[in-house]
Amino acid sequence: MAFSTALFCLLMLSRGFAAGTERTEQYVFMGHDRAGKVVLSMDLNHHQTAQGARTRNTMRLFTERDGWVRIREHAPLAVPNRVGGHSASALQGGFPGAISFDSPEQKLSFQLKADRIAIRKQGFVLADGRGTLDWKGRKLEGVVLMRMAPENPEKLVEKALGAAPGDWRESLNLSMVSGGTLQLFRQSNPKQGGMESFLGGYLMTDSFSGPVEGLEMQATAWAKIGFYKLPFAWQGSFSVEGKRILFRMTSERLDNHGNWLMKGKRTGLAKGFIKIDGVSHPAFGLSEVEHFMQSKEKVRAFETAHKYVAPQPGMSWETAKK
Repeated sequence: MAFSTALFCLLMLSRGFAAGTERTEQYVFMGHDRAGKVVLSMDLNHHQTAQGARTRNTMRLFTERDGWVRIREHAPLAVPNRVGGHSASALQGGFPGAISFDSPEQKLSFQLKADRIAIRKQGFVLADGRGTLDWKGRKLEGVVLMRMAPENPEKLVEKALGAAPGDWRESLNLSMVSGGTLQLFRQSNPKQGGMESFLGGYLMTDSFSGPVEGLEMQATAWAKIGFYKLPFAWQGSFSVEGKRILFRMTSERLDNHGNWLMKGKRTGLAKGFIKIDGVSHPAFGLSEVEHFMQSKEKVRAFETAHKYVAPQPGMSWETAKK
């Protein structure tokens, strides 16, 4: 009886999770002015249902003055073109090369445009570009990180019954104040297509760019989401084009949302520095943690299992003084 009750509860809960999701697109705008830093996060979740394709749009805005704001989607997104093809079905179309949104009621409008595509393979796309954002009279220019990834079609119940491992994801989407973008991520369950493995990322600057290799990422501070304690600060190092790069990031103004005790998500304003060739570059952006029944102990076990040995002795975050 207890098992049947638990299974029924899981079936009910599964309706609110990612069942049927075929693809996720994420856009993160990062800009700042005299009033402080601003981050806009927009997730487009494309679902295939018996009635056809549908898209759910979730937007959240953060300003140091206003905190986190959930944006109601009363105005449509305009997608003038898609890189890689056009299609009536968003599930089959290419990657949006530009997006605009205008909601006079909410005093919000933005335009995002992809300038550089870092990776495009097997349905996975990572790009960066420029954007402008108007919010309550503030006009900001900034950079944009864009990510599109196929989703694992496993349902919550299938995961819970052992068909696939429970997954978790930590990611940092960062804007370097001196110019450039950096995305770092680690996760326990690779997505379909094999493009996102366990550790990775991409650095894009005007002087040099490339995929992140040998990522060593250690959590340094923890806070609870539901029953589970998960990180909100990290430090570590990685290589791009043979150059060792150090970073240290912490999250402020943590916002828990989508929390169902067993599965949840947290976003925050990431702030810290990236050290290249002995020079520290201030950086800020969006930190995200998503989990399915994970805990501090499991994250630490992951760090131990994926410990990376730096090729240069003594080159670690401990030697990186800001």
